[in-house]
Amino acid sequence: MPQSPYFTGTLYARMAEDLHLGGMSERTHAGYLRAVRKLADYCQTSPDKITEDQLRRFFLHMKNELHYAHGTLRVAFSGIKFFYTRTCRCEWQTLRQMKLQHVKSLPEVITCKQVLQIVLAANTQRMAVYFWTVYSLGLRMQEGLNLQVGDIDAERGMVHIHRGKGAKDRYIPLPTSTLNRQHAPAYLMKFGAAVPVGHRKVISSITRCRTGELGGVAYRCDDCGRVHWFGRSCGNRHCPGCGAEKTTAWLAKQTSRLLPVQHFLVTVTVPDRIGAVLRAHQRAGYHALFDAGAASIRDVGQATKSLRGCQLGFFGVLHTWGRDPTVYHPHVHFVVPGGGVKLDDPGHALAWQATPDNFLFHHGTLVRVYKAKLADQLRAGGLYDSVPPDAWQGQFVVDIQPVGDGQAVLTYLAPYVHRVAGHRPKGGRRQADRGGRRTIGDVFLHAVGLAPCPDSSRNRRGVRSWLLPARTAARPAKGAVLRLDGIPLQDQLR
Repeated sequence: MPQSPYFTGTLYARMAEDLHLGGMSERTHAGYLRAVRKLADYCQTSPDKITEDQLRRFFLHMKNELHYAHGTLRVAFSGIKFFYTRTCRCEWQTLRQMKLQHVKSLPEVITCKQVLQIVLAANTQRMAVYFWTVYSLGLRMQEGLNLQVGDIDAERGMVHIHRGKGAKDRYIPLPTSTLNRQHAPAYLMKFGAAVPVGHRKVISSITRCRTGELGGVAYRCDDCGRVHWFGRSCGNRHCPGCGAEKTTAWLAKQTSRLLPVQHFLVTVTVPDRIGAVLRAHQRAGYHALFDAGAASIRDVGQATKSLRGCQLGFFGVLHTWGRDPTVYHPHVHFVVPGGGVKLDDPGHALAWQATPDNFLFHHGTLVRVYKAKLADQLRAGGLYDSVPPDAWQGQFVVDIQPVGDGQAVLTYLAPYVHRVAGHRPKGGRRQADRGGRRTIGDVFLHAVGLAPCPDSSRNRRGVRSWLLPARTAARPAKGAVLRLDGIPLQDQLR
């Protein structure tokens, strides 16, 4: 720091000691000492000999003639006040009366296009990776300068930030896009031709999402005329950064269709050896899983005393993994209202017949029927002979849980309808501590390989519905409202 002939020696050292005793940071040290040095140069005398009137003129000089920014004025005022109250012990009225107006200005934010230009201007791959990391983490300048390779914990998906704002350390999550750019090349090189073309397209889309490589959109502000540029999103349903709007719309639509009755979540799964057959033949396998579960619910429901003679309506959502995304675990969640529409002999809807709040139908019966239905569906799809005979002796897990009004389970299922690979596995930190989990980046890319539905699937989102009947036995049109005696069913049940 440049020295002043008027602010040196014992006085300078004493203020520096007071700053250290006050626990001030190095940047605060430099700013406060610089403010007192400028005051001494302006008055051309030692700061301990300056009068209160000279101090007033110096503040007016900075504000009205030099037009210092608000932040610079605040640092100068704080530094000079610290010197006269802590080092020289002066109780001047000017220091107590002076107030600076609090100004909160918006920070200058560069556009995605400008970020891309900065990254592409990097001379080495190391610097390009550094820029991408700092930008994707949203680090401040000083935090980016203090960042070390060892601070990035890919196994836990966390980054250790040293001496952030207020000299505080903190942990922040590592964005999936950063992990993908780090792990995608090695993942594709490791598995080579074994990675299907569709999976390669998914990985390519996710790693380029909102980077500007997919193009961009420019918006002009009507007030200031400034142009804002944003990189296009990939729109891929496997991208954790896309699909939020579609998810919200789907959740709102399904919520409006909920009946004001008790709902149940029925989950059907398959043993691992049958799951391997489904993975190898996804189109026919997923159709068999859906149709077997739906037929089982319909048949067991109509045979149950509380639902006898009733028509059920429900929908199902396909999941291809559980809590651990590296394990292929196909299963379907069916959301079933606790009741059905009572029909007469011609098939006309008569009334709503509810089940008890804690019972839908017998669990053991559903397991036996589902097992037989799945075998029939696999035969129809030509997959039964591919299943080892002893695989049918495995455990067929079928679960029936009451879920209240159904709103909570819809919220749980919604992210899987339009976004399938955005959830961090539970227990990741504990398993990483035991050394039993690969890095989160590899986990994510492996999960992407499990998630894509076959192109020829009837519904690529993995959602199928079995609707309640209309007034007649005919299938209701899309968006139709079920009515009994001309009154919507939802209104009758309220």
